[in-house]
Amino acid sequence: MKPSVYVLCGCWACTLTASTLITASAPLAARHVGASRALAPFTIGAFLFGAALVSLVSSRLFLAVGRGGGFAAGCVLGMVGGAVGVVSLEAQAPGGVFAACVLIGTSQGLGQFYRFAAT
Repeated sequence: MKPSVYVLCGCWACTLTASTLITASAPLAARHVGASRALAPFTIGAFLFGAALVSLVSSRLFLAVGRGGGFAAGCVLGMVGGAVGVVSLEAQAPGGVFAACVLIGTSQGLGQFYRFAAT
């Protein structure tokens, strides 16, 4: 069963919302767990690095597992990134916050394809 355009548009909207949320909150989270003022903004760079990293393999992933599998992989990466972020905040580990941003960035990189699937 193919998902409707409305479902794909809703997924795209959630992707954009999560992207905005991570760029607004990740530097604050990194600062909260002990990253320096100069280093905390690099969480956004880690997020963008994750999105760029997955763009290298995304076409092969979608060809291998299909759109549904590729989008499911993106969701799993986002959930793992969120879990790593929570554990990092509890453990006061700035490195974990950066790792979470990379994982969430990979999720966002795959989520960018919702707009193409909708068309």
